[in-house]
Amino acid sequence: MLCMVALVPFLMIIFGAVFVKFPPEDINAFYGYRTRNSMRNQGNWDFAQRYWGRCALYTGCVGFVPAVLCMLPCLGKPVDTVGSWGAVVCVVLGAVVIGLPVFLTERKLRRR
Repeated sequence: MLCMVALVPFLMIIFGAVFVKFPPEDINAFYGYRTRNSMRNQGNWDFAQRYWGRCALYTGCVGFVPAVLCMLPCLGKPVDTVGSWGAVVCVVLGAVVIGLPVFLTERKLRRR
């Protein structure tokens, strides 16, 4: 269950690093940080890809620690307890780790 809880922060670290190093160059409907604000013009697109990547990388790194720490109280507990606790941690941590970069990027795009 620890692997499942740490999966979302780990993937955010990977995607963040990819978007920082190799952001999609052209506005497209298939790959990249795609919102109405980011696709408005090429300047917004370029900014949003790199900014979201940095935010995702940071929140993934920061979110990895609580993912591991939240599962420590489950050591030696029954499988049902570990599963229930892990599910709650996955949902809450996933919402924060995925939602925070989107919120920050959209806020920054609106202020541009």
